[in-house]
Amino acid sequence: MIFQQSHAQPYVLEKGKEKYTVKAVKTRFTVRQNSHIKEGAYTQFYNKTKLIEGVYKNDQKSGTWHYYDYQGKLNTTVDYKDDQLHGKYINTLEEDTFSIIYFTLGKIDSAFGYHKNGKPAFERKPMNDSMEICRSFYSNGQVKTITPLKHGQPDGIQSVFFKTGGLHRKIRYQAGKIDALLEILNVKGQPLDGNRIQNGSGTLNIYYAPDDSSSLLPVSAEYTYLAGIRHGTSRSYQRNGNLLEEGQYDSGYRAGKWQKYDEKGKPTAIYHYDIDSNYQFRPRTDVIIPYDWELMGDSAINFPSFPGGESALLKFIYKYVGYPKKARNVSLEGIVYIKFNINLFGEVDSYKIVKSIHPLLDNPVKRIVRVMPRWRSGFRDRMPVNITFYLPVKFKLI
Repeated sequence: MIFQQSHAQPYVLEKGKEKYTVKAVKTRFTVRQNSHIKEGAYTQFYNKTKLIEGVYKNDQKSGTWHYYDYQGKLNTTVDYKDDQLHGKYINTLEEDTFSIIYFTLGKIDSAFGYHKNGKPAFERKPMNDSMEICRSFYSNGQVKTITPLKHGQPDGIQSVFFKTGGLHRKIRYQAGKIDALLEILNVKGQPLDGNRIQNGSGTLNIYYAPDDSSSLLPVSAEYTYLAGIRHGTSRSYQRNGNLLEEGQYDSGYRAGKWQKYDEKGKPTAIYHYDIDSNYQFRPRTDVIIPYDWELMGDSAINFPSFPGGESALLKFIYKYVGYPKKARNVSLEGIVYIKFNINLFGEVDSYKIVKSIHPLLDNPVKRIVRVMPRWRSGFRDRMPVNITFYLPVKFKLI
């Protein structure tokens, strides 16, 4: 027997002696009688704005789901079957088609992204059961990259082109990792010095797109590779040649302290990327980069964003995370680190404590991540991507 029941799903947290609910985020759904199995309509709201609506069958997403922006405007429609993506994923932006992905029971069949002028930005098509071919394009229609994929990872020779059509570089990949840099050229077809990768190790520069047909290409970034992924010192530069940031990669991830610079090359902020660093309430994106999708100083990556931006995220955490009374009574304090994934739809679909202090402090952090509203999705080459964030939450007795 199925009956209709509306559920508001705020999480009750403690802050000192006060108890209150996360009123900004609510979900409403229907369940089967005498059970927690979702069956029927589901809706999520943030500050009374509808963000998500769809239908559950036997606790599994089914049919067409609709996702809205923070102004309540529809921007994504997705088809599900038995809780798996099955059919079309369509994302729109400013009333133009942004991207379309075709799924069969959770597996991508093909994908297409578009520039605002309607020209293709990205396409991914199958070649056989294990191989696919990915192409990205400039807004003028010229091919930017051609990348063969095997089981979803780059495998074979990737070619990268200038906006004018000339070849810029060729890199050979094996199982998603760089094996060798075959050639790298300027606009006039002349070799560029300072780049060499063999057997997965060496250095590779990323360049800004040239303003004209000049053979000079300003360096955008310098990376070192070990065993096919970024490892060691990295520096990025502004177009004027001044430093933008510098730091270290460790096995594909940013690690330690990274120094940021202003447009004049003067040091500004320091970002901490080790999970044991004493860095309060600073969310960070941490995308492992086993292969290089960046091109000519344009990373083509738009990271997910919390509604209202980073300042709104910090206010949300400060307001609702709480400091459990039991933890205060036994003088528990420290920094809890949690990582969470923002999926193609801007939803938090997984999370994990990566540095624990005690369950009394870990649990409020997990709850606040679980109750977060839908984020603005992240995109690469105008296609939606999954992005992992790391968030430190500091508890300190005063």
